[in-house]
Amino acid sequence: MERCNVFGGFLTLPGVRALTLGAVIVLAAAAQPATQHAKPAAITVDYPVDRSIFPPEFPAPLFLWRDAAVSATSWRIDVTFSDGSAPVSAQAAGERMRTGEIDPRAVAATNALPKVTRQQAAARTWRPEPATWAAIKRQSAGGLATVRITGNTASG
Repeated sequence: MERCNVFGGFLTLPGVRALTLGAVIVLAAAAQPATQHAKPAAITVDYPVDRSIFPPEFPAPLFLWRDAAVSATSWRIDVTFSDGSAPVSAQAAGERMRTGEIDPRAVAATNALPKVTRQQAAARTWRPEPATWAAIKRQSAGGLATVRITGNTASG
């Protein structure tokens, strides 16, 4: 059994192709041992939000999620397609969210450097590689794409 979060969908509008990712939580067990009485830890997806729409020229989004299982050390990303085409899979280290490089010309005594919020600091991240994102967009044209994030422990 696995514990994961699933999103899904590709929306086709007249003259517009856009990837839609909607959140549907599917819970099982992976990063936490399954017992008869214990509920598996939840994965909360912060971005993309339910039913986000991405135009075809949009760059790969940065997926953000929080995993309640502190023992999770990596995450498997699986994308399946309603047309039955080959699934796309990736491993994610789940790097923590952080601020980017700051232009020193923007720093002054009268402003504060950007900081991540507590929720952002708890988030894990994954951005599909360009080839992976291109495959997801291509294979979800006119159909449903389901993205599943599954937490893994060091022991498997």
